[in-house]
Amino acid sequence: LWMDYDKSGQDAAEKFARKLGINRCVIVKPQEDAKVIPKDANDALRQDPKVIPLMLRQAKTLTHTNIQNFEDLREGVLQAIRKTREVGQHGWQATSLSKLTDICKGFRRRELVLLTGPTGSGKTTLLSQLSVDFAKQGIPTLWGSFEIKNI
Repeated sequence: LWMDYDKSGQDAAEKFARKLGINRCVIVKPQEDAKVIPKDANDALRQDPKVIPLMLRQAKTLTHTNIQNFEDLREGVLQAIRKTREVGQHGWQATSLSKLTDICKGFRRRELVLLTGPTGSGKTTLLSQLSVDFAKQGIPTLWGSFEIKNI
């Protein structure tokens, strides 16, 4: 769907997409960093016909307002990875497991770490050792062990 690139045009495109099915439609929008932003397809055709195939390739499906896909998060994730590499080790250190600390660059505040694996692979042993390391550093730790039957 290629409607006017203003609030009413974009609202109409969203409304049509929801009626037709959000998985069946893509919405065409100009690149935000474009030098000249066409108002609609007609404008794009008059300004530079070469931009039309690019805009059609970059058209996106309408997403649910409460769901994000990786494409939406990619840049933030990439920045976080780069920052971790630049900063190096930071956060809480697993003092007795230096290789683990080297690999994950420490454990940072407001991050959730999930450890999974098959029964008997050493998850509880690893978490016990991490808890001891963190307790020695005065870091509060909470962990739970839950078994889910294999089906």
